[in-house]
Amino acid sequence: MQKLKIVEVDAEKLKLTPRQKEVWLLLACGNTDKKIAKRLGVSWSTAYTHRWNLLRKFKKLLGFRPTIADLVQIALALGEIENKFKKKETAPATKT
Repeated sequence: MQKLKIVEVDAEKLKLTPRQKEVWLLLACGNTDKKIAKRLGVSWSTAYTHRWNLLRKFKKLLGFRPTIADLVQIALALGEIENKFKKKETAPATKT
């Protein structure tokens, strides 16, 4: 299994339309094409087409066809979505 290394992936370089960014973030949050279609008020085939075009743009930038897991990793790295599973750091206990 190959691990994606993100080196300065700039959201502006992606040149995503507002709709593509919306679909990207919905995919990154675990939504299926059907759920995306319902949320955006479009047909399943329209949501599928948005996803296909999005993956094509990412492929151009990265040099390989990314998986949904890659899209999640990129969204996390760019701060577009929050990692809810990240351990919260606790302050060290002080002696009194």
